[in-house]
Amino acid sequence: MNYRKIYENHFKLSLPKNFDVHHIDGDRCNNEIKNLISVPKKFHKCLHNWVGLIDRESIEALLLWYNNAMEKGITYTSRALGYYMAVKYKKLAKNNPKKEKERRKYLKDLKTNQRLSLSNLSGNFVPTTSGRNIYDEKTQHINWVGEK
Repeated sequence: MNYRKIYENHFKLSLPKNFDVHHIDGDRCNNEIKNLISVPKKFHKCLHNWVGLIDRESIEALLLWYNNAMEKGITYTSRALGYYMAVKYKKLAKNNPKKEKERRKYLKDLKTNQRLSLSNLSGNFVPTTSGRNIYDEKTQHINWVGEK
């Protein structure tokens, strides 16, 4: 059964299209209700790409901050949202070296897999150290579509 349906059936609601169901432990096969949380799509994407795997309490705290910002009419680009989420999480995080190591490994593996996917698609992808630099992005774009 689809984990979105499991979540909706358990809470007897219908999630809007702009919401995703996030697996807290990162295992998409673990569909226990305590492992699922609904989050806005943009938040979900930034959670995976910028923050990584974190506990439910931290996700809920970030979600509260995000919802308060949205209520005030503050909007963020995906990059800005991801950056602020990462900064806020670091302030929230308790000093747990094991969890921090797991979180960093998740982000590193995600970035490596993205680079491999891009290099397989374009054949000319130039891996960069961060991928968050405008010059790196311009180089990647030129390698993808050719310079005009």
